[in-house]
Amino acid sequence: MLFNNRLNHKVKFRWVLSVLAIGLVCSSSCNRTTASHDRWEVYGGSKENIRYSSLDQIDTSNVKKLKKVWEFKTQDHDKFTQIQTNPI
Repeated sequence: MLFNNRLNHKVKFRWVLSVLAIGLVCSSSCNRTTASHDRWEVYGGSKENIRYSSLDQIDTSNVKKLKKVWEFKTQDHDKFTQIQTNPI
């Protein structure tokens, strides 16, 4: 009877731990706020680096009108330098 009682407590304890773990996972995922993605404050668009913006000022009808507004020259190039960048 004592062995059966200990086994029963272990099962209850594991069940309670499982319920708590599921509750913790659900609460952390359910409390996430959906970002509006209307600002581009860091490289990659957000700290998650999602590279998405909900802004709609530039679209397929006016993207051809974009012009270069600045240029940065590093002055450290030679014929063997590879400059690697990320496109728009």
